[in-house]
Amino acid sequence: MKKCIKSLSYPLTQVSSPSLNWLPKRTLSGKKEEKMTKTPIGTSVESGELCPESGEWAPEHYPDKTKSFKKGDKFPPYKWMSVNWILAKYADE
Repeated sequence: MKKCIKSLSYPLTQVSSPSLNWLPKRTLSGKKEEKMTKTPIGTSVESGELCPESGEWAPEHYPDKTKSFKKGDKFPPYKWMSVNWILAKYADE
């Protein structure tokens, strides 16, 4: 059986291809790579937006009034006002 080898007349770095960012990333073991970064403590999110991290959140200017939210929950107003909610503590601590 003959092998056909064709040399390239251009460097491979110049080959353009569509972005493949939509494909799941794989580790050497073949398992999907999971996002391991957490939202930093002190992150501020406005009422009406979705919670980016499960944990204890406090309304701005009321740090002692924490409330538990799960990732994906919608932040409510506090005292009938739109406020910024501050991440005070992670859920798993």
